[in-house]
Amino acid sequence: MLLTGYDDLTAEVVGAGLGTVFVPPFVALGIVQDGQIVGGYVLNDFNGSNIELTAYAPKLMRLGHMRFLANYIFGQLGCRRISARTHRKNKLTLKTLERSGFKYEATLKGYYPTGDAVLFSLLKEKCRWWNEESAGPRAS
Repeated sequence: MLLTGYDDLTAEVVGAGLGTVFVPPFVALGIVQDGQIVGGYVLNDFNGSNIELTAYAPKLMRLGHMRFLANYIFGQLGCRRISARTHRKNKLTLKTLERSGFKYEATLKGYYPTGDAVLFSLLKEKCRWWNEESAGPRAS
């Protein structure tokens, strides 16, 4: 189940899981299991066309989450693309991004203290999760 309205708490859980801190503004969607937020998705660095997606969902990412995120990001926010990056050695996340339709864009040398990052993007027109008919009204 995805939980809205607990942005700060969700960002703390995601940040703790990834060893990072999120600085507002951001929107966060929590993944709830047994009544606890155990992971989630943080959307930040919105510039009107692109938004950065950070996920911490240990084996909990679901098809419905991707549909919800795509319809929220492309429909309500009006973005044209979603950016996501991960450590070059994070094989599980690399596979998940690729399976979700994200495409490799670049390797960011020395991005993390422990190595390189890999940048991926998902364009609205290439997103199989995006469904304009069910997106609802767009935020202005």
